[in-house]
Amino acid sequence: MKLSGGSIDPVFTTHLKKDKGYSSIGIDPIPAIRRKTLSSVTLAVMSLGMNSLWAADPIVLADLTTFSIEQLMEMEVSSASKFPQKVSEAPAAVTIITAADIKSQGYRTLADILRSIRGLYVTYDRNYSYIGARGFGRPNDYNTHILFLLDGNRINDNVFDSGRIGTEFIIDTEIIERVEFIPGPGSAAYGNNAFFGVVNIITKNPQQMDGLEVAGEVASYGAHKERVTYGHQLDNGMGFAFSGSVYRSKGEDQYFTAFDDPASNNGVAEDLDYDRYQRLFAKLEGKKFTATVAYSDRTKGIPTAAFYQTFNDPRSHTLDTQSLINLGYNDNIGKDLDLSARVSHGQYDYHGEYIYTGGIGRDKTKSRWWGTELRFISTTFTGHKLLAGMEYQWNPHQDQYASYPDANTYTLSVPFSSYQFGIYVQDEYRWSEKLMFNIGLRKDRDTLSKTHFNPRIAAIYKAGSQTTLKALYGTAYKAPTLYERAYFPATGSLNSETIKTLEGVLEHYISGDTRLSLSVYRYKADELIELDNNSGLFFTNLGEASANGAEMEGEHHFENDARLKVSYSWQSAKDANTGTTLTNSPKHLAKLNFTTPAFSNAFQTGVELQYTSERKTWLGDTVDGFMIANLTLISARLAKNTEFYANIYNLFGKQYSDPPSEEHIDELGRPLTGLRQNGRNFRIGLAYKF
Repeated sequence: MKLSGGSIDPVFTTHLKKDKGYSSIGIDPIPAIRRKTLSSVTLAVMSLGMNSLWAADPIVLADLTTFSIEQLMEMEVSSASKFPQKVSEAPAAVTIITAADIKSQGYRTLADILRSIRGLYVTYDRNYSYIGARGFGRPNDYNTHILFLLDGNRINDNVFDSGRIGTEFIIDTEIIERVEFIPGPGSAAYGNNAFFGVVNIITKNPQQMDGLEVAGEVASYGAHKERVTYGHQLDNGMGFAFSGSVYRSKGEDQYFTAFDDPASNNGVAEDLDYDRYQRLFAKLEGKKFTATVAYSDRTKGIPTAAFYQTFNDPRSHTLDTQSLINLGYNDNIGKDLDLSARVSHGQYDYHGEYIYTGGIGRDKTKSRWWGTELRFISTTFTGHKLLAGMEYQWNPHQDQYASYPDANTYTLSVPFSSYQFGIYVQDEYRWSEKLMFNIGLRKDRDTLSKTHFNPRIAAIYKAGSQTTLKALYGTAYKAPTLYERAYFPATGSLNSETIKTLEGVLEHYISGDTRLSLSVYRYKADELIELDNNSGLFFTNLGEASANGAEMEGEHHFENDARLKVSYSWQSAKDANTGTTLTNSPKHLAKLNFTTPAFSNAFQTGVELQYTSERKTWLGDTVDGFMIANLTLISARLAKNTEFYANIYNLFGKQYSDPPSEEHIDELGRPLTGLRQNGRNFRIGLAYKF
């Protein structure tokens, strides 16, 4: 990696000297990381006979059908205000993706799930997946502008502030009960990182995972996955669930036009797109408490020669290991007073090996944190639901190490620790049967950044029994990450990014079968932290952005249990100083999802279409827009207690690319102009329930 000089953020440096100190030279060699593996599950289900196709029990599609429109109106969402409330009364244009949606559309990763949501898009750089929202999706931003929660607990790490959404995500989609996306600024409730929204991944409870299930699948690129899941709930309400999985993919040889010469293997990276992971998940649940443990490690080859590497060297790879422990307690401690408390511990280790002519460059981070939250909800006063709480996170390790043997030898050793503290209040006030207000304020403070105050004000008006209008205003912030402060040294003190957003929402339900929604918004973001490579790589507060946008969605349920959902998003996000469109910012997004029973209810069919318009790259050119189609087929009638599924992704074999970032330059200084995505590929699997 060719890195510039420069001075580290002076505020950061001062704290380091008071804390553990740092040294920019002479780190110890990084030991090899032991790769933990899980024993592969032997799947007898793969050899089950298919001779009882029509003799099997009637197909059970209850878990594939979604709620009726009336039920959608009454469905509760817990992520918008940190307590359950009807979707129609939440201070946001909430999207919920259920387990039924995940199964019927064949979503393999959290990235697949998020890609289906209106206004969101995903960039994949052949290593990690990154989410874009409302026209903002810089390729070198590591998902820091969205806050990710697992069962309400923060899972963004404390070095990169990154939420992982691809195969690097910590749990399988099969154990997700639903995903709630709350768009817009969420710092009034959650503090740092809730810049463009909050994603809460809610896992299934033991009752929903009842019994023992084994599953296996094969897919394109030599991929296969094995999974075992077990859940059981006792009569006294206590329940336990467990899930473990192993995934392996050989990947596909990748061709890059920018590297097409005989000395670089004619631009072909061989056997470098491999991907493998193993995951463990366990949950213990009682009437008043929940305990959750999750673990994953994932190894991925790097075919792109990113960070100035030698192209097509098989040693180039990254390893991500993460684990989470969450303990939660909920109780009614008075007539009108509820208590919620949680304690959590998280860790994330990153290890990258980057290959150069002069040797191997190594990156390593050690990320550890402890978090606690205490909140009270009171309904003592008529018409008011009052929320008050505090949140504290201690970061004993935010350590970064690097050693690079290039011409400008670069070594880094930065051990670090810090804290984050926030207090918040919120009032959901019912002015009348038709009008309610949601008003919140949060104060945050951490070791390095200044104090932040972030308000949220929402007016929610029920114009009729089937129509709701929402007027929303909120602010949010994203503090500089430790990676931004220390890895590419800043030229001065980095300030927090801030955003102000105005939004209007219309939600309308027709005859119990059809739902329509429209959101219009405008935001202004200041002090955006950008990677500047004009005079060497370093981070600085250069950017200001403003955007206008509109998101429309319609959903209809048919009498035969078929469902159609379509959405369109228009977003005009521009650099506030130059008026130019932001990089990796599509102006148009369009999505269609359709599910229906087929073949006399023997199968469930899912069809998905996704359109993304052209996007500007950091080089000044563009990657073309594209439309892809995905097809899913599911049946529970091939054999008793057996579910079969088949998916074809990118059905028509569309060739398309995602924008690269400044990171995608090889050792010879050749930048990539596009990141080619997968063509037509498939997945076939069986799951057997004992």
